[in-house]
Amino acid sequence: MDALVGFLSQSVRVTFTPPVRARCMSPKKHVATRSAVHADRPKKVAGSAGQRKTVLANRREPTAGGKSQRENKLLAAFFQFAPDAVIVVDEAGRISRVNDQVKSMFGYTSRELVGKRIEVLIPARFRARHGEHRNRYMAAPRLREMGINLDLYALRKDGSEFPADIMLSPVDTDEGRVVIATVRDVTEHKRVEEALRKSHEELETRVHDRTSELAYATQTAVAAFENRARQQSAVAELSRRALEGRDLTSVLDDAVSLVTTVLDVEFCKILELTGNALSLRAGVGWKEGSVGKISLPIGLGSHGGFTLLSSSPVVVEDLRTETRFKAPKFFWSTVFVAVSV
Repeated sequence: MDALVGFLSQSVRVTFTPPVRARCMSPKKHVATRSAVHADRPKKVAGSAGQRKTVLANRREPTAGGKSQRENKLLAAFFQFAPDAVIVVDEAGRISRVNDQVKSMFGYTSRELVGKRIEVLIPARFRARHGEHRNRYMAAPRLREMGINLDLYALRKDGSEFPADIMLSPVDTDEGRVVIATVRDVTEHKRVEEALRKSHEELETRVHDRTSELAYATQTAVAAFENRARQQSAVAELSRRALEGRDLTSVLDDAVSLVTTVLDVEFCKILELTGNALSLRAGVGWKEGSVGKISLPIGLGSHGGFTLLSSSPVVVEDLRTETRFKAPKFFWSTVFVAVSV
């Protein structure tokens, strides 16, 4: 215990100023006071006979034994009421002393723990390795401070576990070497860390998703701009050819050729309304000999009629599943996806 007190007293200094007893004697009365008196200042005390005597009161220092006892009590209070659980373990790994915080943290009383091996407070999956670690530590003891990022867990009496931060302080005593283990429950600290980690991951995910969205939007905008530029260039080229005085058939052939190139499609057609039908006036990708010979109906249930009545482009994802109109027969051998304007 003296060595333990000595270890704790390294960071604690106790200053004690005792009261000084001054006495004044007279033939009839004995007068005593407990007020502090300076050693170099005379004090006058009136006697019973009216005589005034000057008495020099000397300061008296406490005895060494009394001062040591007071320091021991103070340090014992520090040990007992420390905010963390404090456990003293001997060289054999047995608990020799605990403070009051151990009960609130682990659920054990001092009587239940003293004499037990320290492994009783360690989860079963770590006990075998802990014995080896403890032996190596006792062979070369050193101060291990808290907050060194060790993933440690402690075991309560009810079998539940909690994350812990543990400081180890070796002390040599008359009875042998002991280790003072200061244990802190870091459950709340871990919870905050986990919340911050998840928040960081969510933020990174959002930033990544947003970056991807912006990149896609940028690519889409650039592609749309480039496509628009190609379309305008194709229209300008087609206008130039028309102004050169070419015949209508040549201009229409140039138009379907430019459309397939600009839109990167395999098929393109220009239909001319003649009477009650639409004739294939120009086209690319159709069977040879189809242009000028194929006519399409324009009834309400036909592809041509539906397109003529529509105010926006007609997009066909798959002719095989189309239900808005009936596709022309000659489409089935060539076209499954189409856009009609």
